[in-house]
Order: sequence, then structure tokens, then C-alpha cells
Amino acid sequence: MQTLKNSENMRRPRAKKQTRRDIDQAGDEIRAAERDAVLAALEQRVLDLDAPQKALTGRPPEKYALESGIPLDELFPEDARILNIGDPWQKLDLPGVTSIDYESGEEAEFVHDPEAFLGWAPEAFQTLINIFESYQETKDLATKLAQYFDQLKREGIDSFDRVGQNIITLTSELPKENPIRTVGDHSEIMLTVDLWHTMQRLGRGLRDIWLIDTVIEPKIREERVARNLAGKHLSVEEEKRIRDSIIHDNRFVRRMKQADLIKAAFPNVPFDNHSFDRITASWSISTHVFPVMSNIDFRIYWEEIDRLLKKDGICMMWPIYTRSDFGFENISSMSDSLYEYYSSGGDACLVIFDEDGNKSIVWVDQAGFTGAIDDAATLVIFARGTSSETKNRFIEKTLAFNETKASTDDEFSTTASLPDDTDTSN
Repeated sequence: MQTLKNSENMRRPRAKKQTRRDIDQAGDEIRAAERDAVLAALEQRVLDLDAPQKALTGRPPEKYALESGIPLDELFPEDARILNIGDPWQKLDLPGVTSIDYESGEEAEFVHDPEAFLGWAPEAFQTLINIFESYQETKDLATKLAQYFDQLKREGIDSFDRVGQNIITLTSELPKENPIRTVGDHSEIMLTVDLWHTMQRLGRGLRDIWLIDTVIEPKIREERVARNLAGKHLSVEEEKRIRDSIIHDNRFVRRMKQADLIKAAFPNVPFDNHSFDRITASWSISTHVFPVMSNIDFRIYWEEIDRLLKKDGICMMWPIYTRSDFGFENISSMSDSLYEYYSSGGDACLVIFDEDGNKSIVWVDQAGFTGAIDDAATLVIFARGTSSETKNRFIEKTLAFNETKASTDDEFSTTASLPDDTDTSN
């Protein structure tokens, strides 16, 4: 793969007719009163699309570098302030990091429908037991899961919390490599991380049902009685607030000692202008929301990114799921909006690399940029006015970073894709 390392004097000049003032005037329709409505609509789209696909595994900083193709010291510079978007099972416990998500990992996928969960759980137990029994290295897991299943049938709801925690703890015994292959009638490939997620869902779901039965419902009944005695009524909204408060108090565990976690859904975020040196978005907005965004939606995203970034600030988003099988049919809208951003003083490029370590950079103003989106790993957005020195340094270090070599180094152990902290108890 050809490496494209361009200095500023090799870049295509910005079209003079598209000055910042022209862009501002052309964008008045999304910068006035309806901008708030667009932000709210985008936020709701994140909630609608992302929640069903939310992974609970989390990614440590080293995983960010391997997946994005960008070295750690550019992702998380020393003494920089970083905004991290997404990843509910937060593992970026670094100084200067503020992570945003609409729910924490501990709150994700709470079982709000016990009947549906209890209909799914027996089949999930049996599937896991069958798979684990098929491999010598996981037979002990099969035995323990079978014992837990029998305990649930014997003791009922009283054992749900205890057995649930035992299943969560048992995930630490999963093999770190991926020995699980197709088994019997199970035609799908069950990788270790999929098994981990299923066990987590089982364990946490059992604890959720116990929480509903022993804490949430009794509290709601108590509130209803108190309101009735006072001649009042417990509204649906008030009942939801009670549920959410109990879920948060019982599910949320503050894992981070140095970073901050704030509940929000990008791009509707509560930060002042020019607050961050870096923005990272791993497996969040570019994965789940890009395929359904319009040109105006993209423009709002780039404007909000530019608003949040400091001088010489950089935003990095990956992976970019654009192929037709992911439903991405508006690549041109994304490309056109990025060129508009470039024409108003911003800049953007794509980082492309393969398993052999070949890497290239394609700038937004280069011929072939739109076609290159399909092969890109990471989209990089530079704040308006970012210096050539900053861009060139970033590109040089990114091109020099070898993901293939790094993945074999101890510092970049790929086993980190499985969480090493499986205890979600309070």
C-alpha cells in the first residue's frame, strides 16, 4: 500500500469562494433555534441505535492504539485533557480523561422484563454447558454452571443474587485465547468474548431480577401506599425515577480513580468551548450512528467537535462501518460535509492500515477521499486553525506506529480485550 505523507504545500488549496463567513451564512439554518432540536434528535438517535448493540467488554488504552492505528502519546498526550465518547465499561482510568456515555457499564442492559429474561435463561445455560463440555479446557466451567442451574431450580428467587454473582466471577476462568469453535448443532462461531458476554448477561440478569423482587417492587409499593394515605397518586414518571435511582445505586460501581464519567450522549454535551486537547470515540458514534446520519447531522457533529477542541486539538473516531452490509448508504453526505468543514478552515484525514503493517493517510481534499472511506480504520478531525507543525507531527508518528509489532509486545497484550475485573458487586 502506498504511503501518502503530505506536507501542507502538497495539499490542494481551499476553494477561495468558500470562506468561513460563506460557510457560516450557508449554515445559518442549523446554527439558529433549530440547532437545539437537531442536537436533541441526534441524541435520541444514539439512544435508539446504540443501546441494543452496546458491548460490555471495555477497551484499555493499549487496545485503543491497536484498533485506531494511532500511538498512545497522540491519543493521550501527557498533561492533555481528553474527552472519551462511549465505552460503557469504562477502563480508561487515566488522568485528564473525561468519559461520556448515557449509561455506565454497570447499568447497561438492566433486565426490565423479567419474564423475557427467564424465558431466555434456561436455553442460555444449556447452550453454555454444551459448549464447555465439548472442550477439555472448559469442562470445569460446564460442571460449575450445571451446579448453579440446579441451585436456581431448587432454591428459587432467594438464590438469584448469590448465583448471579458466582456466574459473573466464573467469567475470570474463561480461557484467554479463543479455543471455542463450532459445536454440534451450534452453527455460529462462539468466541471467548461472546461467551463472556453471555455469562455476564446471565449473572447480572439474575441479580437484576432479585433486585426487582426484593428492593424495587417493595419500595414502589411502599411509595404507593404512602401517596394513597396522603390522597395523592404515584405517577409513571415518579415510579421511573424510583426505579432508575435504585438501579443506579445498586449497579453503579465507580471503577475509576483518576478519570471522570459523565452521563451524556454526544453531540448534546455539557462542556464549555475549547475544553479538550483530544477527543476519542472508540466503537461508539462512528460505528452505530454514522450509517443513518444526513449531511446536516454530520455538519452538526463536526461543528460540535470543533467547538470542544482547543487550538491544535485533534478528534479520532474508529472504526468506521461504512460498507453496505452495515447499512451505510450515505458516504457522500459524510464526505461532502467533511469537505465543507475543510473549506471553512478545518481539516480531516483517514488512517488506513492492514494486518501486514502497510499504512496510508488520505486527506479530505485529495482525489479518492470518498472511495477511501470504505477502507479506513480511523477518521481524524483537526480543529480549525490547527498548525501544519501539529498535523505533520501527528502524521509522522502515526505512520511510524507499527500495530503488528505492538500487538506482540507485552505492553500491548491483546488479551486485554477480556475484562480482568469481573466483580460487579457493591
